[in-house]
Amino acid sequence: MSDKQRERKYDKEKHKKKQQKKKRRDIKRKTQAIGREKRNYVRQKIRPYYESFRDFKDKHLLFVIRDTDNMEKVLFQKNDLGHGATLLTLPYINKEMIEEYLDTFKKNNRAGEEMSSDNNEALNSLIKYWFSVTSDEQKDLPQANMMVFRNCKIHQKRPNLIALNVRPYDLNTWFSEEHTTVGNGTRVFKGKKLQTFFHIEGNLGNTYVFHDTITELLLYKAMMKKIDFRILQADHFVLARKHLINSFGPFYMALTSDDEELFKRFENEQKEASELDER
Repeated sequence: MSDKQRERKYDKEKHKKKQQKKKRRDIKRKTQAIGREKRNYVRQKIRPYYESFRDFKDKHLLFVIRDTDNMEKVLFQKNDLGHGATLLTLPYINKEMIEEYLDTFKKNNRAGEEMSSDNNEALNSLIKYWFSVTSDEQKDLPQANMMVFRNCKIHQKRPNLIALNVRPYDLNTWFSEEHTTVGNGTRVFKGKKLQTFFHIEGNLGNTYVFHDTITELLLYKAMMKKIDFRILQADHFVLARKHLINSFGPFYMALTSDDEELFKRFENEQKEASELDER
């Protein structure tokens, strides 16, 4: 092979490698562009839910179907974001929904018959109308903008509702940095990360949950004394803030983790999950 032939071969190989690098860069750019487009889409779709979530327009309803020592089966609302994406939130009630229920109640009742003034009965009638759920016990938590309904009975399955078993609390995983930021610094957990909070198999994929929803679940655990509220407050203060997670989080976790208590909390998880699934 002559020098010119070798030179031409070298130039061809060099050009080929250059084209391959360019192709990889183009693929990477396209993949990143698709990812950005998807994130922007989710931001736009989630923002209205988050705004109503934070402005106290909607009252959040925590339906606890069953409890065990460390876990609970809770009813979530599935909000369709389009493109196969779903946002899980607590079901909610607002003024418009109450007005529609009252109008329907008046139309469907005989003349002279009045709605019961008993709070439990009235609430059960309202939530049964919207969610096909009734409960034995109700507790209002106005500071958290939430009502808790315990020992719930589901009268009819609704396609927009799903019951999930909430796992025991572990500060080493619940407030870790694995989240997506969506609009105004809103923290949202998605996909495989949801296995941290819920006793489920497989990947929930394009499913999202607000950090605030997770906090509401923890408030219930504290209310039922499954975890210490003061400890929860300290964990949330430190680990829910990004700059503190980066600089102090791992040290805080190592310092405050009670391995013995954590083991007790998780040792019967599978058994408790089975109890929650009993009909």
